[in-house]
Formats: sequence, structure tokens, C-alpha cells
Amino acid sequence: MKKTSSGFTIVELLIVVVVIGVLAAITIAAYNGIQARAQDTSVQNDLRAMAKKIELEAADTGSYQAISTATGIKITRSAFDTTENNLYYCRNSTNTQYAIAARTKSGKNYKVVNGVLSETPAKLYGNDTCVAAGGATGAVLGWDATGQTWSSWAASS
Repeated sequence: MKKTSSGFTIVELLIVVVVIGVLAAITIAAYNGIQARAQDTSVQNDLRAMAKKIELEAADTGSYQAISTATGIKITRSAFDTTENNLYYCRNSTNTQYAIAARTKSGKNYKVVNGVLSETPAKLYGNDTCVAAGGATGAVLGWDATGQTWSSWAASS
């Protein structure tokens, strides 16, 4: 009587390992894409909320005001790029226009000018944000990459 042994061959095991590797690679790529879209959406929502608070305060006071802790702005800090200055607010000298600019961790750039949100091809640095607001200078910074700190008005949500 011939004795038979059962089990998997090395080739069969290698095929299973390769299939699992391919599935893992697809899953990781899909997860990274989902994560980047989530960060972009968080930043867009934060900018919309900031704009709404700024607009509401302007409705009460008659002009766009400086941002302070009292403004009550909350942002999703983990969604913003922290490799450089990433969040700016600027208003013109007559306080009749404002702009907000931000960069997400995924590298996308967004701006809000007088309540209108849009994606921009390039990052609006501080004075560029002020130009979008009608020519003022001296943007208020959300994240200071040099000091590695968030401004007190940019509370974490």
C-alpha cells in the first residue's frame, strides 16, 4: 500500500502569498486616497465655518473684524499641512473684503474670498491672501511653522 501525504506545495503557497500581497496593496492605496479626500473635505468645511462666523460678525458690526479667540473659530488641525505656514486670514484696510487661504495635508490649496470657497492651483502665502482680500498686508497666521504652534484663535475641534 502506497502512503500519500496531503498538504500544499510551495508553488500553491507562493500563489496565495502573492494574491494576499496584491489585495493588501490595493487596500492601502484606496485607504490613502480616502484619507486625503477626508482631509480636503475637513479643511473645506473649516473654511466654510470660518467664513460664516466672519460674515455673521460683519453683519453685527458692519465690517469684517480681526480674528481673535472670542471669534470662536474651531478647525480640524490634523487635516492641515504643518510643514509650513498653512492658514491665513486677511482683510483689506477698509474692512470691506476678506480672504482666507489654507493648505491641506494632501497638498491641495483652498481659499475663501468674501464668502466664496474655491480651490487654487498654488498656495496663497500671507501677502498673497491679503491681495485676494483687496490689497491689505499683514495676514493673520493660523499655524506658525517656525514656532511649531497654532494661534490661540485656531481652536481645535
